[in-house]
Amino acid sequence: MDHARQVTVLFADVSGSTKLYESVGDKAAMEAITRCVDQLRQTVESSGGRVVKTIGDAVMAVFPTPDAAAFAASNMQYAIDVLPPVGATKLAVRIGFHCGPVIQSDNDIFGETVNLAARLVEQAGKSQIIMSHETSDQLGPVFRSFKRPLYAIHVRGKAEEVELCEKCEKLFKPGTH
Repeated sequence: MDHARQVTVLFADVSGSTKLYESVGDKAAMEAITRCVDQLRQTVESSGGRVVKTIGDAVMAVFPTPDAAAFAASNMQYAIDVLPPVGATKLAVRIGFHCGPVIQSDNDIFGETVNLAARLVEQAGKSQIIMSHETSDQLGPVFRSFKRPLYAIHVRGKAEEVELCEKCEKLFKPGTH
């Protein structure tokens, strides 16, 4: 096992997939979800991140900085937003990220930072990007100007509530910021 290192962990989850399976059937839904996850993977890699793993219709990725994660999150939103609807369902992505130490074992990562990032994506709504307030304070000026405080949540295993922020600007087109 490697020593702890500081990274930004991002979870991106395709929103609307359950409805999609019900409305268009398993084969068409699976093809659409695979297309979305492939887009998310490409966006992570082109934004300087690494996909750690995919979990169903979600992607877990790491980035060297909160800015890199914020940039990737915006580009992920854009990449999924421009995809055409599948049947009557317009897919979207909800994203949560947090910066902190992780333990790496082989190609996987573990620790409190991973757990908190996973809780943040659960708090995000369709087409929403959520981060901890602590992480938002580490953003550079470009991204910091687009953050908005939300509310605090209790996270199992943490003594203090975690304050959340939302990345509230509309989508960047890839290659801009």
